[in-house]
Amino acid sequence: MSSASKRAAESSGEKEKSKRQKTAAHSYPPCPGGVRIIARRNRQNHFCLPRKDTTVCGIVYERVMFDSGYNTILLPFPDEAKRFETLRPFNNDSHRWEIAWSGGTGGIHCPTLKIFPQLEGDIGVMKFGENYESRMPFLRFHLGTAASQWLIANPHKLDDFNIAKLRRFLENMGENIAHGRTTAIIGQMLLGRLCVVQVGIVMFMMDAGDTSINPLRLSNACVHSTNGLVEDYGGFDDLFDDDNEFYDRDGVTPRDED
Repeated sequence: MSSASKRAAESSGEKEKSKRQKTAAHSYPPCPGGVRIIARRNRQNHFCLPRKDTTVCGIVYERVMFDSGYNTILLPFPDEAKRFETLRPFNNDSHRWEIAWSGGTGGIHCPTLKIFPQLEGDIGVMKFGENYESRMPFLRFHLGTAASQWLIANPHKLDDFNIAKLRRFLENMGENIAHGRTTAIIGQMLLGRLCVVQVGIVMFMMDAGDTSINPLRLSNACVHSTNGLVEDYGGFDDLFDDDNEFYDRDGVTPRDED
């Protein structure tokens, strides 16, 4: 093949890949029969979704990772430009806001914002494209320095007691900065409801009561069905947050620790 032909072929391949990336949010392939969710292991050794259509109560999360040793969820706080709009549906008397404390292996234990329905019930739905959805009992956001400062200035449903927790966190940080998360962690709040199978580089999830499926036979199909997604994702192997708080002690406030 001539040099010109090679360049033309490479250009055609790049254009096709770019086209797939632009339409990915609307054209994800269905999972193999019976499978609800497929995650792939990246170079950071985390199982992540190679697709960008996950929503939690309508909030879109393009970066999602799973950890079976994590007991709940931890979501990035909404981007500053969209915070008022994103939080507006929960800024009313039907919801309760609380500041709690995350626990981690690092030196920084950041606060979290938990939003509950005021009465018993669910706060909304977590959706994985068209493949699966699950009811959510609450929202739980990671708060770094900037998010904590923003909530102090815009407390919404937070009372003085919870605002004081944020002020204490910032005082303890001093001149140090706790960066906000960029990747959502999903743990047993979801995984405990499904049959989760990990085989090599793939983790896939099925309805726990579906006894008609042979999970081992599906592993190759799951790998094959996500190869193109991993390639088109863009930065899949970089899905990682330095401050991974995998060991959760949610609900332990500074008052309880003293």
